[in-house]
Formats: sequence, structure tokens, C-alpha cells
Amino acid sequence: MLERIREGQANAGLVRAFPASLQREAIIAVTALPACPQPLGSFSAQVAGETVVIPYRISHDPALINLSPLTDVRKQIIHCLLTRHHSGFVRQEHLTRIIRCNDIWIPPIVLLRQSTDPRETADGPSIWDQCAMSYTLLFSCSGNTSSKYSTLFTAT
Repeated sequence: MLERIREGQANAGLVRAFPASLQREAIIAVTALPACPQPLGSFSAQVAGETVVIPYRISHDPALINLSPLTDVRKQIIHCLLTRHHSGFVRQEHLTRIIRCNDIWIPPIVLLRQSTDPRETADGPSIWDQCAMSYTLLFSCSGNTSSKYSTLFTAT
């Protein structure tokens, strides 16, 4: 399916930030993004046993993105990607649009991997685990009582 995105297009790699079940939606969604340089770094995570590769930072111009023809899922995909934007203002704006969504593929994209190996800690939970707990708590406070987030995604 990735063949549908022109070979060499920088946005094609962004599809890997989403599980295979969303690949078709992600391919269509990333074609709405303007051409942009390669993302700055990446990290991987497990979503329900599947490895996804999430960009550390992207630099697409949000003003050039037309969300109106996209389905709700495709809009969520774009909002998730823009939470990885180099501008904190853009990250915040798009985080507010997805924070109440309860899809298991959203938390790993939104959370920032803080160290080379987030599982390495002297004592206590890793930074990744702390973020997962915080995200689960945030969802609980926003009316989502699911605890699936802390068990279905992990850093790799």
C-alpha cells in the first residue's frame, strides 16, 4: 500500500507511526501534508504487540494542511502527527483536538520518549511508564475510564 505514496516522498515514512490496521487511513491522511524534509529523529514503540516508528519532530506548515476533506480518523492521524511538530504551540493545539480520543494508537505518538532507553532507571518506574501512567490518569480525569493504555503500548 505504501507504493501509492510516491517513492522518495518524505511523508511516506510517517505512515509507520500507525499500526497496520490504520495503514490505509494513514496513507491517505499523509498525502494531505505538504512536502517537507525528513522528520528529525524517531523512536519506536509497541502498540498491541506491533512495532510503530514515531517521528521525534516534524516541521510541516500547518497552514498548508487542508483537513476539511478528511474523515474523522484521518483528521485524528494528522492531529497525532502534529503533536510531534517542532513548535510547541502547534503541538499544544493539536493535542487538545485528540486528548479525549480513546484509540490505543494515540498515546505512543503523543508521548515523548525522554531518553535513549526509557526503561533504564536507578529506581522507580521508567520515564515511559510514568508518562503512560500520567496519560492513563489524564484519560480517567477526562471521562475515559479505560486502563488499556498502560498495558497495550510500551517503548522498544
